[in-house]
Amino acid sequence: MRQRKLPFDELVNQNREELMKDQKAMTEIEEYLESRRQADPSEKKLKKENAK
Repeated sequence: MRQRKLPFDELVNQNREELMKDQKAMTEIEEYLESRRQADPSEKKLKKENAK
């Protein structure tokens, strides 16, 4: 079955919505990673030891 061709404005709106969802997901991931870094300071020690 053939898909109907979306008007340009609809495509722009669809892409904008997807971008907003992606940005929200990235923000949530960054917040999660930051909370992990703060909760586990031993990671910094491990990184320093591994760098030697």
